[in-house]
Amino acid sequence: MKQKHNLTEVVIGFESTGPYGEPLIQFLHKREVRLVQVNPAHTKKIKEVYDNSPNKTDDKDPKVIADLLELGRFLSVVIPEGTAAELRRLSHARERATERRKALYNQLLDLVLLIFPEFQQVMRNLHSKTAHYLLKNYSAPGEIFCLGMDKLGEIFHKVSRGKLKKERAESLYFGAKDSVGLREALSSMVFEIREILHLIDYCDKFIKEIEAKLNDFLAEIPYSRCILSIKGFESGHRCRL
Repeated sequence: MKQKHNLTEVVIGFESTGPYGEPLIQFLHKREVRLVQVNPAHTKKIKEVYDNSPNKTDDKDPKVIADLLELGRFLSVVIPEGTAAELRRLSHARERATERRKALYNQLLDLVLLIFPEFQQVMRNLHSKTAHYLLKNYSAPGEIFCLGMDKLGEIFHKVSRGKLKKERAESLYFGAKDSVGLREALSSMVFEIREILHLIDYCDKFIKEIEAKLNDFLAEIPYSRCILSIKGFESGHRCRL
């Protein structure tokens, strides 16, 4: 194209398409072309100028992108390499894992509200170790009630390391005694609750492994130590490279 049209530079512009276009972008990055990116919000607005419709078509989209390039309305493309690329991938993996874990907790709450609504009233934080332990081992209100108040109090004290008092155990015990939760298909819902908790544990483990890898790669960046020294700035939670 450069020879045919006597060009000094080839500029290739694209709209962000996620995983669909990324291999092509990586391929072109190693060629003698200039890569630029068009803001999807701009293409959406320009599309309506052509035919009063925001609809995407194979004929319209390339022309819209080309027109934006001609107007100079594009962004530079930064393609991370080496450690920066590893950090970006790990950061994205962590975001996806936390979203999966959030969805699992929503499913868990739905099931708990069906079979033991009083549990959520007493154990307001389903993320706590005590809530996890009880739901794994004594998911149904009948199982909590059969423990007896003294045994339940011992479990609360041991698992929470003394943070949860006897009164909380008593509230859960009486809640289990008079629970209004569903009884039909109870065993099936208990089975699902325990499977969800298993998946949550796996997500927690995976996220910790990701954060460990993030720390390893961050150690390879000279200025990362200065950034991480800022109070409240943790690699596992703040890395968005």
